[in-house]
Amino acid sequence: MDNKFGRALEHLTKTTSLECVLSAIQAVEDFFSDEWLKKNEGHRLQLLWARRDYLSTNELYSFGKAINRLKQQNLTWLQSTASEIKKSIHTSHGLITEIIIVGSLSTEKGIVKPCPKSYPIYDYTIDFDSGYRYKVSVKNFDISEHEKAFKERCDLIRKTFKNYIKHYKTSGSLYVFCDNHILTEEITKEICFFIVQMKEHGNYFFENLGVVVKFHEIAHFNKKVLLHSSDMVMILSNQHHNEQRNIESKIKSANNSLLKDPADKFSIKKLIIRLGETTDITQIKKYVENIAEDDANCGFDICMIMQPTVCSNLEDNSTEIVNSMLIIPRLYYSLSDNFPDKLKNTGLVNMELGVGSISFEKAPLKLTDGNTIIDLDLSKCYVYQQGDVYLKMQKKGEVYSGEFTKHVPGVQSHLVFKNLVFNAVVFDHTNKLLIV
Repeated sequence: MDNKFGRALEHLTKTTSLECVLSAIQAVEDFFSDEWLKKNEGHRLQLLWARRDYLSTNELYSFGKAINRLKQQNLTWLQSTASEIKKSIHTSHGLITEIIIVGSLSTEKGIVKPCPKSYPIYDYTIDFDSGYRYKVSVKNFDISEHEKAFKERCDLIRKTFKNYIKHYKTSGSLYVFCDNHILTEEITKEICFFIVQMKEHGNYFFENLGVVVKFHEIAHFNKKVLLHSSDMVMILSNQHHNEQRNIESKIKSANNSLLKDPADKFSIKKLIIRLGETTDITQIKKYVENIAEDDANCGFDICMIMQPTVCSNLEDNSTEIVNSMLIIPRLYYSLSDNFPDKLKNTGLVNMELGVGSISFEKAPLKLTDGNTIIDLDLSKCYVYQQGDVYLKMQKKGEVYSGEFTKHVPGVQSHLVFKNLVFNAVVFDHTNKLLIV
């Protein structure tokens, strides 16, 4: 961490020069200012800046790399967009997504241009020397209000459980499964009321609520060094019935906007959709394919669906950002549209994302018990997993030592020596992306 940002960068410098990594993070500071980034106003960029883990560094690097590319020819637009991002705590993600996507593109035979705010439909164009062009609309669908409510209720359940194990000077894991139900405020209260009355480990079934609660010892950690107040909490709940419908409605609206722009002989209209990691990308793909099959009401020529996700590798206990990308072309093109000529006269466009890998299929969401995968479809579920595991440092000869482990996404390990607690700065406790 021998750099002005106090960040571990070795995971990035394996494939990228140190100068390039530092330049990208510096670009974020230059455009948003260190003073603003250090404020505690709840903005997602400020949250990232305050963290020092690998994941936050990856996101800042990806964002800064896009900024460095854009500022060479689009400085005014970039400064204006950065100003809007700073003002918009709750709606900034869409603008950040624009910067990351536009900044990742390049082509030898054309110019990538962000659209001014006065341009009502498109976010950027790619103009080629041939006179042909791409006109692109970017839509970002962030975490929904329904999922935010789920997380807040889960935080309350976990807080109640942590108070319980602290009171009884014990440790434990709590598993809550809402069978065919969403986690409502009423169910949350009932679960919390039950937790404070628990007497022993076991599986508890509440048929009237459609809820299963399991309270067990923490597995997969050495019991000899596991200290009390350690907790692991996993909660599964059906998604709100409007979760997917709301996104489909917004996609329909975006398509209708594209329909308002008549097709011409020189332009390819493209729609890019970025989804949050809990959205069922398979269902959204089917919805977009239905639009693509409707010749009279399809507003795009090509649609690309993106879904970045933090994925864990069970074999080597590592994590990486996987960008799932699905391409859906319009099914029918009229002869007058001249689409073959458009393809011939538009050059190859390169997309170089800052971090992670690209997959042309959805990243699977799996439930595991240790290294065993449990066969359960989570595509229509909200998933919450958090925990803090405290491990006693062991004396070996004249020294005390311990190892930070990352067995479970969302669960942090802490090393304890007498009254001192050591935390691993490089591990994020949520495994959730904020801007990428």
